[in-house]
Amino acid sequence: MGSSPTSEEARWIEAVSYGDAQQVARLLGARPDFVVVEVDGLPPLHAAAKRGHDQVVAELLAVNPGLMDAVDSQQSIALHHACKAGHLVVVKQLLAAKPCLLDTVDSDGCTALHHAAQFGFDQIVAELLRIAADTSRLSQDVPLISRVIRRGNWTALHLAANVGYAGVVKELLAASPESVLVTGFSNWNALHCASRRSHDHIVRLLLDSAAASGHLSALVTAVDCMGWTSLHHAVCFSRDKIVVQLLAVCPELVDKLNSAGATALHFAVNNSMPETTSELLLACSTRSAHVVDIGGNTPLHAAITSQHRRVEFIDRLWKLNTNALHLVNCLSETPFHLAVKYAQLPLIDLFQWQLSIDEIVSAYVEYQKIDDFILRYRPIATEQCEWLSHRLNQDVLGIVFEYLAIPTNTKTLNE
Repeated sequence: MGSSPTSEEARWIEAVSYGDAQQVARLLGARPDFVVVEVDGLPPLHAAAKRGHDQVVAELLAVNPGLMDAVDSQQSIALHHACKAGHLVVVKQLLAAKPCLLDTVDSDGCTALHHAAQFGFDQIVAELLRIAADTSRLSQDVPLISRVIRRGNWTALHLAANVGYAGVVKELLAASPESVLVTGFSNWNALHCASRRSHDHIVRLLLDSAAASGHLSALVTAVDCMGWTSLHHAVCFSRDKIVVQLLAVCPELVDKLNSAGATALHFAVNNSMPETTSELLLACSTRSAHVVDIGGNTPLHAAITSQHRRVEFIDRLWKLNTNALHLVNCLSETPFHLAVKYAQLPLIDLFQWQLSIDEIVSAYVEYQKIDDFILRYRPIATEQCEWLSHRLNQDVLGIVFEYLAIPTNTKTLNE
């Protein structure tokens, strides 16, 4: 544990903390070495910049201009703290003395622009971009706006779009419209971030900017490392307003498949999206009702396994693709199998008239629910034994007759 500060050091800490520039000047005059005495665990210039004490900053720099390059335990300079706290005057003060501070990164690879964007300070972002426009004042060839942080490889635009800071996004897009196409973590662009986080106002800004700069198609059709478009993200996380926005500019998104072969409709029917959204997806393209994903599931399969089953919508789905009733997924399950598996009586009633007795019984046998079959179909089975014997294979018929306590007739079974 460190020793307690002396009375002079305590006065120094108090003066820097509360922005008493005159006291700071007096103490520095007597003890210039106070410039290295930390305040709340930070170098004095960092602490003053973080609190927005521009006069204290001026006094410190007058004694030692090199303090601008000093770093704290996170490799952050004073400029980073001023940007994170939103102190525009201090930012201007530091950059007027040394513009190339814009190049400095902390331990996460964040520049001052990343910090200002992440915390939503659009005026500071505008100031940083104004200074960065004169690239001769910077030491790196990569434009400031295109630089990425180490954690996630995100640009300032990714950070602002992910949090939802419209003012920052406007400034960044005005400075570099093509930045909407830059990808980072998991190959996400800014539209993926905004769509996933339900920032519909940011989505509108991104779409409008991309349309004006000729990048709209490239932006909305871009896929991440899992093959997801922004529409997949919006539907997966139930962002219905954003779904409407995306389909308005690019209806064909509804047919895009991700790496697992799933469309947005597969996602919509399997989560809590409003039914109007699922209807909108179908309205854009009925072809999506026929798509089979990597697991062999059509949207009809997905809708039945969802905890948000809607009989009316499922009815529409199978009518758009009646063949789906007979399609088996990778687990050899038809939609009727799934209805039986999850004991969905309204769906069983809906599908049974389209299926053969063999298909019906096989589903009950598959899930060892013969007793449910008998309870439901006993009148038909007991009255029409011969009819059943012509339609079921011997193994299945034997199981059914055993449950019905009906003697099996070998001759009838062989006919």
